[in-house]
This record gives sequence, structure tokens and C-alpha cells, in this order.
Amino acid sequence: MARPTITRPSNWISPVSRAGEPAFAAGLPAPAEDGGAISVVQPQNLAARRRHFPVRLLSFVVVVLVPAGLAAVYYFLIAADQYVAEFRFALRTVEPVRTEIGGILQGSVAPSPIGVDSYAVVQYLGSRDVIDDLGKSLDLREMFSRPEADWLARLQLPVSIEELVRYWKGQVDAFYDITNGTIVVRAHAFTPDDALRLAQAILASAEQLVNDLSARARHDTLSNSEKEVRRAERRLKTALARLREFRDREGIIDPRKTADATQALAGRIRDEIVRADTELSTVKHYMRADAPSVRMLEARIQ
Repeated sequence: MARPTITRPSNWISPVSRAGEPAFAAGLPAPAEDGGAISVVQPQNLAARRRHFPVRLLSFVVVVLVPAGLAAVYYFLIAADQYVAEFRFALRTVEPVRTEIGGILQGSVAPSPIGVDSYAVVQYLGSRDVIDDLGKSLDLREMFSRPEADWLARLQLPVSIEELVRYWKGQVDAFYDITNGTIVVRAHAFTPDDALRLAQAILASAEQLVNDLSARARHDTLSNSEKEVRRAERRLKTALARLREFRDREGIIDPRKTADATQALAGRIRDEIVRADTELSTVKHYMRADAPSVRMLEARIQ
């Protein structure tokens, strides 16, 4: 019987078994028993790499090159110019800011009223309320749908108020800079005049909101003060009524003066008792206990 042969690639090395004889590689067919040669096909690593390379290249083109190219074409060839009007303002209070020492030592400091009002203004500038207020003096739909704007950045009419609010948040950026305590607002528009008018209208609305907050705070403070005054008046009337009842019951015109006189009289009586006790102790040294002078001093003390 002829010994079968195996055709191997030039870079293939057959493993050696423990007995020193060649062992067949895993995944290769065993030699046939009926003789003849069995050809072993080389693994398709190179073909697999060739198949994977176009997929990776295509992914890179789709994920990176195409978006970058589209963005470059839009920003350099299609996108219209947008003008930004930026302004800053800060809120101040006439009352001094009081800081609790205990809160600082414990590491928990309550937010200041200025910071709370500033965050309220920022939230207002991104809400529907500011759009409703500005709509009284500006036509925002017309301003954001100018023919100077490109089709992607332009506000497509007609739009609902919800869509206008979403578009507004992309055109107006307001935030509170906690480092210096200022509110920064950036207004975007497609013409310089629109950007300036929009910034001025936003500033006026923010100022009106701050004035309303201040007026409301003053009104609340005044209301609380008036309540305290009325409460104090009720307490004073109650105290005067009780004092009048006490005068009528005891027959005393001025309880304070009566109390002062009673206290002075009690002091004089205590002084006389001390003198009488001293005199009694002195008399007892040379008189008997039943002597008239001793009995008179005891009766006086009693």
C-alpha cells in the first residue's frame, strides 16, 4: 500500500507529537486509507482581510468624511451670516447681604436672594412668557424668517407657539455667570438691526421682570409689617383692658406707683425690725426676760 502524502503550504510547520511523529493540525482532514494524495487548502486569512478592509473604509467614509464634507459645504457655501448682540447686567439690592456664620462653618450656605432672582430671570428669558411679552412690540416670526437667512436656519412659517419657543431657545442664549454675578444674554439674528432691536427688547423685558419682582417683594414686606402692627395693637388692647379691670377691682389708680410705694414701705419696716432686734439683744444682756422694756421690744417686733 502506498503511503499517503499531504501537500502543505511552504510556511506551514507541522506540530510534533510526543512520540516524535508528525501530528495533523487541528481542522485538517486525516489521510485517506485507500492511498493517493490529499491536498490541504490554505486558510482564507488574506481574503477575509480583503473583505473587512472595504467595510472599514466605507464606515469611515460614511461616519466621518461625509458629515464633515456636508458640514463644510453648508457652513462655507450655504449658511447665511448671523449677527450676535451680547449684553450683560447684574442685579443689586439695597439691603446688606447677611451671611450666617454657623452655615459657613457647617459648609452649607443658603443661596443669596440675588442669586435666586438671577436664576429666575434666566429661566424667564428661555420661557414662553418672554415671547408673549416681546410679541407686543416685535414680530418674532417675521424676524426669524427673513429672506437673508438660509433654508436650514430660517424659521419655516407657519409655526405654532411651541415650535417658536423651541426655535427661540436656539437663537437666544442666557445664563448666569456665578463668578462675577452677572447675567449674560446673546441674541442671534440675520441682520444687524434685528439683533440690536431684539437685544434691546429682551433687556427691557428683563428689567420689567426685575422691577415686578422688587415690587412684589416690597408688597410682601409691607403686608407682613402691617400684619405685625395689627397683631401688636390687639395685644396692647388686651393688656390695657386687663389693666383697667385690675384698677377697678383693686381700687388702684396707678398700679406702678402703688407697687413702688409698697416696696418702699416694706423696706422701711425691714430696717425698723433690724434695729428692734439689735436693741432687744442688747437689752437682754443686763435685764431679765420678763422686764417691761424687753416685753415692749418683743411686742414692737411682733
